[in-house]
Formats: sequence, C-alpha cells, structure tokens
Amino acid sequence: DAGDQNVIKCGSYVGNGSTDGPEIFLGWEPQYVLTKKSSSTGYWTIMDSMRGVVTGGNDSELYPNANNAESTTRQLISFTGTGFKINTSESLVNTSSATYIYMCIRRPDGYCGKPPELGTGVFAMDTGNSSTTIPVFDSNFPVDFALAKQFASSTNWYAYGRLIQKKYLIPNTQASAATSNGALFDSNVGYSTQSTFDSGVQSWMWKRHAGFDVIIHEGDAVSGRQIPHSLSKTPEMLWVKAISGSYSHQRDWRVFHNGLNGGSNPSQYGIKLNSSDAESQNSGYWNDTAPTSTTFTVGNSN
Repeated sequence: DAGDQNVIKCGSYVGNGSTDGPEIFLGWEPQYVLTKKSSSTGYWTIMDSMRGVVTGGNDSELYPNANNAESTTRQLISFTGTGFKINTSESLVNTSSATYIYMCIRRPDGYCGKPPELGTGVFAMDTGNSSTTIPVFDSNFPVDFALAKQFASSTNWYAYGRLIQKKYLIPNTQASAATSNGALFDSNVGYSTQSTFDSGVQSWMWKRHAGFDVIIHEGDAVSGRQIPHSLSKTPEMLWVKAISGSYSHQRDWRVFHNGLNGGSNPSQYGIKLNSSDAESQNSGYWNDTAPTSTTFTVGNSN
C-alpha cells in the first residue's frame, strides 16, 4: 500500500563452477528469473515458478535467444525466501569466475501484491475429476500448497507443493518426499494430472499470500537460526518437515501453534502432526523463541 517495495531487481554474480553455487540475495522470493553469462558467449535462460523451479528436482528452462523447446532435464536453481541459489556447475548459469547478469520479478507476498477480496481467492476445496490433463482439482487460482485424502477410506493423507512439484509428502507419517509425476502446478486454476484422483478424493488448496506461506530452507543443526518468511505478520501456526537428507524418512512433522500451553510461552512447546502425542516442552523445536512478522526461529532438533 505504501508503494515502498521493490518488485523487480537486476544485478550480477560471479560463478564458482560448483554444484554448491552462489546464493543471490534479493530481499524477497522471485517468481521469474532471467540470466545471461555476460563475460563470454552463452544462452539467455528463463526460469519461473509457474512452469516449475523445483527444489531438489528438474527446472523448466526456456532460451529467449533460440527457438528450442522447453528443457526439463536438470536442476539449475532453487528459490529461497530471500532470493535464489545456483545448484549446478552447468556453464549456462555457473562457470567458474564467469560473470552473469540477472533480472528477477517478485512473487506476490505479504508485503506486495493485491490482497484477496474473498477467502475463496486464496483457499478452495474440490473433489477429483480423474483427468489426465491439469487440473484434476479446480481452485480458480494458482495453487501453492495442497492436501488430498480419499475421504471414505483409511488411506494416507498427501501433501503437495509448487516448490517441490512432482513430489509428495505424507503428513500422517514420518516419510520423506517421494516422486509423483502427476503432482504438477502449471495452471492458473488448479493442480495435478493424477488420473486416479476421482470424486472420492478431496483436496484442500492454498495460495501464498499475507495469510499463508511456504518456505524451503536447508538445515544446519544450529540453535537459534532465524528463517525468513513473507507474511508481514506473525505466524499463528507452523509446520516443519525434513523432506530430504540422511534419515529424513524418520523425521516427525514439528508443529507450533500459538495456543500451545494454553497460549503461555507457546514457543517453548511443540506437537507432532503425524502423532496423537500431547504437546511437549522442548527448546530443540523453536529455541524457545516466538516467531515474528519477518522470521521464525528453529532449534537443533532433527
């Protein structure tokens, strides 16, 4: 509203030729990234969240200086809460000592973007239609996170996200992310091409906005680490789950809620989404630190 937020940023970085490439700080998460090696010849490359920039998966690449079809065979970058990170040694984006220029466009978040006029602009429910083309579930907005459940049967829950598309999680278990080629989000009005999702499967769908966010961060086991979010207001509930790495399949979903311990120092407590256990006091969850309008804090728990 104040008109004081950047929505486009241009800059440059120097490649290091490693799969652990440079991390570029923008101050916000982009939805569109255009890069070009400027110190020598090399293609322009477009990556965006609608077609797919996937953490731990293959990105969708287009080259505006060529008529090539879209490429989806490798991972180049991943989005972070404050910018993007290079995840490859490919010369397209990360030759050692080479200079690259970029232009990034910001995604709508809690600081900028038109607020929803109705709740149905950011949350929807629908049953499946067994389609082999997107969308199986209709939302009438771009879906960023979704739950799905066969409601008349004792089957697992499933969780899907734009940032991990073609993968799924099972919220009622400790399982790490698994592959699902039908978990696609390349639509403005819904998600999924999973034809086995018929009218007996219900989905709940959310769009990221000032009331809901999705963040992926790389753990480091350091207590007191602050993870940025883009709500521009204090979170009332947090779900955190390890989706990859050693023993990620044995990691519980950790949950914060501002009503834990009767609302008194709730950040000292946690519950597990995949368990019926009562709340427990443990500084390893949130480092006994309340979330703020810009960050939440994690402890050294797995």
